[in-house]
Amino acid sequence: MRRALLGSILALALPLATAPGAMAYTAVALSESLAYGYCNNMQSLGEATECAMRYCQQSASDPQTCAIGLQSEPTGHYALAVGGGGWGAASGQSQAEADRDALGYCQRTGCEIVARWTEGIVRGQ
Repeated sequence: MRRALLGSILALALPLATAPGAMAYTAVALSESLAYGYCNNMQSLGEATECAMRYCQQSASDPQTCAIGLQSEPTGHYALAVGGGGWGAASGQSQAEADRDALGYCQRTGCEIVARWTEGIVRGQ
């Protein structure tokens, strides 16, 4: 089941606020050990995916299991929750909504928000 979940992890597309009509892309990668990496405001989905995978693989004890999946419509606020052997990611109209939904999707005791971002440039692990 864990592999099935990792098969649909998270890649989000965001509009680039500084360039009307252009798209910026976000990707989030997680490993089976729940190490993660994410990048946003990248010029292509391929670039975002490569960046997120790199951060995930750098921080994971099992880098070969890092994976990317699920796409989401842009809303401006995003959150990633991990813990208790599970994870959840969500977008929302407010940061509180994104946090609430990410924790709800995680559905494990001990889940906590480990990353929050909006349409600004955020890259990290």
